[in-house]
Amino acid sequence: MKVGGVCDAMGLAHVGTMPVTRRAPYVAIFIWGGPHLDPYMKEGPTVGVANAPTGLAKKEHSKLMRLSDKRVRALLAVPPAEDHRWLRRVAFILPRAAATRLLRVSGRPSG
Repeated sequence: MKVGGVCDAMGLAHVGTMPVTRRAPYVAIFIWGGPHLDPYMKEGPTVGVANAPTGLAKKEHSKLMRLSDKRVRALLAVPPAEDHRWLRRVAFILPRAAATRLLRVSGRPSG
């Protein structure tokens, strides 16, 4: 069996404990399971939503990435400041009580 790259998942939810850049009116999990298809993104050991094709020309893509990066940095700078490197690896942040209940129902030990 051929194994591809590791896929990063991105979660969105209307939950106050979610990072501000992951809050949305609906709960959703985004996964790009394909290969690196965005020619303007640097390839790495994992694939994620940013590796999906955009259909944009290089100039448009660069502008969009600059604007997106600027907005994310502004949002994450609001106290308490968030660690953007860590947040890019996080799918969901739930309140401890909710996470404990989910882990108990799934049969996984809670910590």
